[in-house]
Amino acid sequence: MDSRQNGRTFCSSTSTAIGFRSNPVLGADYPDGASCFRGDIAEVIVYDHVLSDADREAVGKYIASKYGFISAPDAPASLMATALSNTQVSLAWISDAGNGARFYDVERKADGEEGFALVATVADRMDFQDNLAAAGTGYTYRVRARSYAGASGYSNEAEVTTPTMVTTGLPTLGLRLWLKADAGLAAGGVAGWADQSGHPYSATQSSNGNCPTMVANVLNGRPCPVWIGAVPQVAELYERGRRG
Repeated sequence: MDSRQNGRTFCSSTSTAIGFRSNPVLGADYPDGASCFRGDIAEVIVYDHVLSDADREAVGKYIASKYGFISAPDAPASLMATALSNTQVSLAWISDAGNGARFYDVERKADGEEGFALVATVADRMDFQDNLAAAGTGYTYRVRARSYAGASGYSNEAEVTTPTMVTTGLPTLGLRLWLKADAGLAAGGVAGWADQSGHPYSATQSSNGNCPTMVANVLNGRPCPVWIGAVPQVAELYERGRRG
């Protein structure tokens, strides 16, 4: 069971049990109302079933268009495509996280094809691994962002050619955590490092003074977070939506 804010998951639980009091109220806690809500309540919507992804997105679009507190995204930038093997291509881009759920449509076309085709949609991530590429083929990729407030323009186009010889790609079976510096990290202090394995894990540091620094061209021309060792610079690993 997930709790979401503006469509973005911030708390997850394996339990599916929920309960409601027979005399619910808005704006106060029980038993004596000592813990009170402070904020605005403009609308309350309750369903008697779990919403599908499509229904949840429709509700999000309704709220966003009515109250205007979710911003439309800018186009993703700095899209890069790297051949990991003869059939695997790694994509990474940079995008403003925004104040609500972000969906990224990844499109691809092979050499000789006229138009792009959608190959994947990922949520609140700035990477994708295409495991359905063909050996010895040139591809062009592009990405656009969507939120409940609308869609962005497309990113820059990134071209890559997979090798013709059979090569060994990164095994994905059993992969639980994958932090890589060339997947969406911007220059400067690294306060958050998102997991690329497909699981909800991340590394984070809430204190700016303790963040490692992202530096370009460190290892084989690739970027890398650098720990200077003068202060305790740590990145706490946690499951997104679960702390403590």
